[in-house]
Amino acid sequence: MSVSLSEARFYSVEARNGFYRQQAEYERVIADSKNATFCFDLADVILQGVGLFDGINSLDEDWRMMVYRKECPYSASLENRIHHLYVEWLETSEKVIKMYDQFAAEYAARRFDVARVSQIRKAIAEVRGILTADGHFFASEKMAALRDAAIAEHRSGECLEV
Repeated sequence: MSVSLSEARFYSVEARNGFYRQQAEYERVIADSKNATFCFDLADVILQGVGLFDGINSLDEDWRMMVYRKECPYSASLENRIHHLYVEWLETSEKVIKMYDQFAAEYAARRFDVARVSQIRKAIAEVRGILTADGHFFASEKMAALRDAAIAEHRSGECLEV
């Protein structure tokens, strides 16, 4: 049985997601670490989380673009699998941020890269938005107006084709 490049890419991201979840097991990481070592390990886990978000997001965007361009058929199964990757990533990343918040002062004092923490927080907010149902997300009048304007621009041909 051969595996297509897109399937291989999905499996690669899925495997990285599983590894990320293992690395961020909250109780085990805290129990097995002294503060300095913990900060060192946490910096690596945060870096993995940022990179994994980029991988999941890229996979999702590339697949949706291919479907839009009719280069591959839409697959509800693949969409659900990507959605599940986001859900698992978000659960894990929220644990990672909880760990970081407990050690933030020590982490910064040891001069670990706090910019990565900002990146993972921004990614968490983005994934929460991705996972929020459209009906709830567009509940505000401002968001509904923006959505309607974007739809109107697309239908009138004002949007650029990608």
